[in-house]
Amino acid sequence: VRLRIAQIRALGFSILVCGSSGVAAINIGGRTIHSLFSLSLDLEWQIKEGTMMWCMIRNTDMLVIDEFSMLSNKLLHKLHEILHTTRTDKRNPFGGVQMLLVGDPLQLPSIDEDIFDSSLFRNHLVPLVLTEGVRQTNSTFIELLSCVRLGEHTEEDH
Repeated sequence: VRLRIAQIRALGFSILVCGSSGVAAINIGGRTIHSLFSLSLDLEWQIKEGTMMWCMIRNTDMLVIDEFSMLSNKLLHKLHEILHTTRTDKRNPFGGVQMLLVGDPLQLPSIDEDIFDSSLFRNHLVPLVLTEGVRQTNSTFIELLSCVRLGEHTEEDH
């Protein structure tokens, strides 16, 4: 993901990068969503119009969020509200910002209401499921990882 972000930036696009947790943010080379958008724990937005952060959000082309499945429905709607408020595009979801949500929903579920229940997610985001593993070459190990991911196992796995 970091490589793709660098490639897209090299083409001249402005990208904001964040994660749903501190670890996710560090791994992707960004900030937490709450830090990036100056959100309090109760999702009060604290960025003032005309500030450097306001302008950065207003001029971004893409928002990348790692471990998106941990986001709550409320937080997704808050991001939509912030992007809609700061940007000139009032017709499109998220103010016209391209959203790239990265992560495995079976690995880290939301701690609150499920993001997949959000009308924004269902109506405006298109899931792209990657089916080929590129980090592992051992087919037995890949199969075992897939079973663990799905919560399945056999006696042979022990």
